Amino acid sequence: MKIAVLDIETTSFKPDEGSLIEIGICQLDLETGKIMPLFDNLIQEHDFDPSLEAWIYKNSDITPELILSEGVPAEEVVEDLQQIFDKFYITAYNHRFDFTWLEHRGFQIKKVAPDPMQIASQFFRKMIKKENGSTSTYYVKTLNVQECLEFFQIDETEIHRAYSDCVHEAKIIYELYKKKLYEIL
Repeated sequence: MKIAVLDIETTSFKPDEGSLIEIGICQLDLETGKIMPLFDNLIQEHDFDPSLEAWIYKNSDITPELILSEGVPAEEVVEDLQQIFDKFYITAYNHRFDFTWLEHRGFQIKKVAPDPMQIASQFFRKMIKKENGSTSTYYVKTLNVQECLEFFQIDETEIHRAYSDCVHEAKIIYELYKKKLYEIL
């Protein structure tokens, strides 16, 4: 059983306020854990603003100059991406974010449920105490990719580059799948 795992990098948290600047997609064989590359490109959208201050520039090695020099024009990859989305069922860690961005740009995606981020967060149940005046409340913390890598003792570091991150996410999904926590719906 093979699915695709994707990750994107953007210049904003909202798809109508920034640019999609990188897409990485890998294929995950849930029976063997084998990961194969499907797509790995910096993207330059037509309205890319290199002067925009973005979280990604401070937390990765992506720079506006890198996007301008190596980014593939978005219109040149639309067909290739849609073919991948048509061929595979797709998931992503926090897939609501990734899918919202891609659907906002017109892509049709065959989504795999559930979201691995939600499964991991429920499984690990990292309880956080929040003080609110004289009362305390507890909630289950949403785990990021790095916390999951550490839990599964995968000695790798999330670098906030789309392809590297989707490979990390595929490894997390495979670990959840082996524990029978991640079932394709």
